[in-house]
Amino acid sequence: MLFGDCILYVAIRRSGVKLRTTGNVHDLFSRCSLCGIISEDSVYHSLVMSTVSTSYVWSVLSPDMGNFDQHLSAGKKYALFVIVISSFTAFQLRAPTDYIILTALVASAYALLTSLVPDIDHQDSIPRQTAGKYASIGIIALILLLPTVAPRFVDGIGRVVGIAISGDPSVLGSGVILIGGVVALLFGGDLFDNSLTHRGFTHSPAFAFFVGIVSYFSLGLLKGFVPQLSFLSGELGVIVALAAVGGIFVHLSVDDII
Repeated sequence: MLFGDCILYVAIRRSGVKLRTTGNVHDLFSRCSLCGIISEDSVYHSLVMSTVSTSYVWSVLSPDMGNFDQHLSAGKKYALFVIVISSFTAFQLRAPTDYIILTALVASAYALLTSLVPDIDHQDSIPRQTAGKYASIGIIALILLLPTVAPRFVDGIGRVVGIAISGDPSVLGSGVILIGGVVALLFGGDLFDNSLTHRGFTHSPAFAFFVGIVSYFSLGLLKGFVPQLSFLSGELGVIVALAAVGGIFVHLSVDDII
């Protein structure tokens, strides 16, 4: 935190004012000056010199909003709770012991992950930076591996492109994947950030519902990598999906949104 930000921090803490909206900033500075915390000239000078926006100060300093450590702590506690509840539910469904254990572990992992996911709507957050890093790795892996792992898929793309451009389908398909991957690497992050508002859609019950659906169908992909989890469908899959939905609501509760 820079010098200007430190002054803002001290002023906020000593005045007891919460920055709920950017409109409260002038009121905050007036109170700070009246209380003798710092002079008016110093306050406004600090505002000008501060390198962070008012919205950043609000999101970091307002006690009503959780930071990453608070969300992680709440997520861990919720994950432990999910282990107990999902184990009991799977037991009630008469699942075998190994299925019960694996269901509980997968559900708790989804619960912990989704308790952090909503903050992907802030480009400076740890979840957003982590997601961006793994997304980049995934895109590079697809560019390199798809022609070998899924040649029919690549040829299919090439045949579609071949309607307008003559050439070998595999070469055309690989070229499309390469160009698309490069474009995604260069502009995908900015497009994603510009399409979201911080504490907007990803901090809503609608997003929780969306995450539940995605989580349920993602189990199909997970089973492709880990055949031992092929049983995660039907009712046991629903347990995992509900655990994921709960993770979103845990995040919202830490942020005092619900």
